[in-house]
Amino acid sequence: MSLYCEWLSSTVDTTQQPARAMLDFMSSFERLEYKNAKLLLLYARNWCHLSRFLFAHREEQLHSDKVQMLFDVTERRQRTDVYWFEVARACDLLATETMQNLLQDLEIMAAVDAKRGYAETALRLKPNTLAAALISTKAAIGVCHYTLRVADVNCKYLRQCSPKLMDSIARRYQTFRVIGCWLQGVHQLVQCEAPQLAADWFETCTSIASQGNVTPAVAPLLESTVLLNYHGFIHKALRENQRGMALGFMRDIEPSESAKQDAAVVQALKVATALPKGAAPPAVPGVGSPLLKIAGKPKLGALEIGISPFSDDDAVLQRPQ
Repeated sequence: MSLYCEWLSSTVDTTQQPARAMLDFMSSFERLEYKNAKLLLLYARNWCHLSRFLFAHREEQLHSDKVQMLFDVTERRQRTDVYWFEVARACDLLATETMQNLLQDLEIMAAVDAKRGYAETALRLKPNTLAAALISTKAAIGVCHYTLRVADVNCKYLRQCSPKLMDSIARRYQTFRVIGCWLQGVHQLVQCEAPQLAADWFETCTSIASQGNVTPAVAPLLESTVLLNYHGFIHKALRENQRGMALGFMRDIEPSESAKQDAAVVQALKVATALPKGAAPPAVPGVGSPLLKIAGKPKLGALEIGISPFSDDDAVLQRPQ
């Protein structure tokens, strides 16, 4: 019998195969030589399920004559039998791996190291890369949300004994929300050719980031939104044969700091907006024209929950008969 099955033998019906498989995996987790994001997500979600089950049955005694389970309280250099600490640790492991994967897959650090703007990188990210990054981001948000809104509320000792860990989870939770909204914006811009919807998502990014408590990793993404917005509206104007509007947007973006950071994108936009040889110059809206105003409407409460750890809940945990 696995360690977790022994620990919960009086609390969980381990004769049910789904429950036993879940507890066996949790027992073997520490021995795994390689823990990728998929395994870390499964472990974190399992702990969300288990902690919710145990808390729901908290009036019944949780005990085992065979094994005593102890969990790390790293900041105190102690161990405890309070299972909520393992929920927080599992969340931390997942958040760390997810952030590292996002930095690599979205080539954020490569752009920073090269000291160039990030809009060029954003526009050449592949659709499957964007989709996979959004799914993993929303999954991490779901686990962080449970840890901050449920675990931290149900267990007062989490904040008392592990304040740095809980603050770190809170900071990455906000960071994941910013990244998720940015990914939604790029999807609308590149895949759906819907620049106004993209502008709404980009404005949501800025709104969440303005609340503070985010990591520096989001800075390149936030800086890229200005040029990405102009890129979207310039190409929309060209698709609608409003070349004067496109030239107006081009005039307004060229002197900006964003244009200096992403010279390659600006050069591509110059080529796209160049007048055909011999063509009559179109009427261009004046500087400050409301026709050239790019305004996004923030989406209130965007990605607060992400993908819930319980989205595929099939109630595998049950009390013994």
